[in-house]
Amino acid sequence: MELIDLISAASCVIPLTAGLIRFWSLDRSRKTLLVMFGVMFVVEIVSIYLAANSRSNIWVLHLYTPVEYTLLALVFAGWIRSPIVRLFLLLSVPLFWLTCLLGNIVSQDPESLDRVAISIESVLLVTASGYLLLNIQLRNTGHLFKTPGFWVSAAVLVYFAGNVMSFTSELVATVWYLPAAINIAANLLYTEGFLCRPHSQLQY
Repeated sequence: MELIDLISAASCVIPLTAGLIRFWSLDRSRKTLLVMFGVMFVVEIVSIYLAANSRSNIWVLHLYTPVEYTLLALVFAGWIRSPIVRLFLLLSVPLFWLTCLLGNIVSQDPESLDRVAISIESVLLVTASGYLLLNIQLRNTGHLFKTPGFWVSAAVLVYFAGNVMSFTSELVATVWYLPAAINIAANLLYTEGFLCRPHSQLQY
């Protein structure tokens, strides 16, 4: 494992620590996000251990992907005011789990990433983050940078748009450190989402 990959994996500790420090002031969505980083921390440790022992860690990612989507969908559902969009997000969770399960069953190579599930997850979360960012901008009353949803949506947009790009562009193959750099940038944005003191409005 390259040094940049280790730094990228370790960067999840930054938002996790920020969330724990600010735990008692977090709203429900950010507490859900904190759970995701707790799971992510465990996943990174297990993945590093397996890689250090020359063992595949793909199965860990297969398990983590639906958990990650579930928690982020709940985060957005807590901030989005529209009942239709919230219902769509909540209904998408069991459907996404089913997609992941079927993908693992029919996969010819269980040791490869489930690119279909990751692509679906990325498109759904990029759409959700874009929708929330648009609504935050429309309803903003001068508190844009004090809005946790702004920072978290920006982090999701950066990370999962990067996922889409990695599957559709040759740039990642050329700039091999780009995925790690995107992950570190996203984690720093998540950190600000935990640290900022929000104004009263938390639904958009």
